[in-house]
Amino acid sequence: MIGRLFTDQATVEPFQGDGAHGPIYGPPVSVECRLQEATDYRTGNADQQQTTAATVLYLPYTAVVPARSRVTLPDGRVGTVTEIHRHRGRPGLRHQKVVIR
Repeated sequence: MIGRLFTDQATVEPFQGDGAHGPIYGPPVSVECRLQEATDYRTGNADQQQTTAATVLYLPYTAVVPARSRVTLPDGRVGTVTEIHRHRGRPGLRHQKVVIR
């Protein structure tokens, strides 16, 4: 059911670990997704206010996207997975919400 909403394509390079020269990624995998631009507003220490841009991807529940994976968005921008939220609703509605920064 929810799969009909996944009208975009992104490329995920799954994070596998840290090596001597930086992160190690697995082979790129194309995944169907739904793309949403977001703005995050936070108040930090000493009432410092910060606004950051993020991209939210909605993915199939079965997609393998570990934290720190590298993602290439449909427009060519590249980001890193910072949050993963797995939603286990009724069958057909299960999905993942992945935040890219």
